[in-house]
Amino acid sequence: MKLKLYLLLLFISFYTLSCQKELIKTTTTTPPPVTDTTGTNNDGDTSIDNSIVGTWQFVSMEAKTKSSSETITGNINQRVETFLDYLSTDNAGSIVISDTSMNCTGLTYKVSSTIKTYRYHNNVLLDSLFTPYETTFPATDSYTPYWMTTEDSIFFRKGGFSNVSGSKYQVKSSAAKLDLKGDVLTFIQPIKKDTVENIAGIDQHTIISGIAIIKLSRQRQ
Repeated sequence: MKLKLYLLLLFISFYTLSCQKELIKTTTTTPPPVTDTTGTNNDGDTSIDNSIVGTWQFVSMEAKTKSSSETITGNINQRVETFLDYLSTDNAGSIVISDTSMNCTGLTYKVSSTIKTYRYHNNVLLDSLFTPYETTFPATDSYTPYWMTTEDSIFFRKGGFSNVSGSKYQVKSSAAKLDLKGDVLTFIQPIKKDTVENIAGIDQHTIISGIAIIKLSRQRQ
């Protein structure tokens, strides 16, 4: 497969990741319905103090991602590895977190980075290509239910509040680690997607992996 076709397929994959329509593939089992109790969000277990309740400002989204796409035909192994790292700019939007949900208003950000692509033939590097990547996500509102599993872990039923299309598209459930230091709340979400697609009778195995770090700042009266 030519490098341009690989780039097209991988660029679409990374664009989908950046849009957060399917940020994480996880084996976490969907928890039972949550009882809405003041100060808790763990189906009635009051031992977990939900300290993230409040109004927050979107600060940034940082992502470090890798995509590896491989085909094997007889003794020929072709692999393309693509890397995309970025830290968002022009960030805006507010998130109101209750005991059971997150309401985003006007979430928007800009990404300017470089897609680094390397093509291998039988594990020997053939060529590489660096492609500028720049996009702006328009202000979007969304509603996301969630469930606190522990004091530093959270489960999203709709893929996470950073899903800019959360109010329009169904996405897979996801999990994240929490880090609350003072008035700064950080969500750390693993990125994992493993697919096999048959193209013209040849299986193409693609693994997308990485991490997304989302930061919020508490708004005080």
